[in-house]
Amino acid sequence: QTPAPLKFLLMGLAVFTLLGALFTRFPPLFGLSESGIAHHFYWQWISYGLFEPAPNGLSFSLFLNLSFILYMTWLFGASLIQRLGLTPFFSLFFGAALSGGLG
Repeated sequence: QTPAPLKFLLMGLAVFTLLGALFTRFPPLFGLSESGIAHHFYWQWISYGLFEPAPNGLSFSLFLNLSFILYMTWLFGASLIQRLGLTPFFSLFFGAALSGGLG
């Protein structure tokens, strides 16, 4: 059984990625960039972890990459939530996004 918060995370990953592929103004607002941080868009350190950049728009490679990411997140996420709990899983997920953005 997939926990409901994990379903919302998976839907968020899919929606953010598709929005980024369809709308060119979306990645500069939510993707991590030096100009975004200079303009105090501090949410970018977290939001960039929710979508994959799609410089070519909608493409087969984007759908293949998104499918792989969603499957791996579902596979390992469900297992980690079952073993660790919900709060440690989301702390790990967003902590990894934050540390990746800082590094």
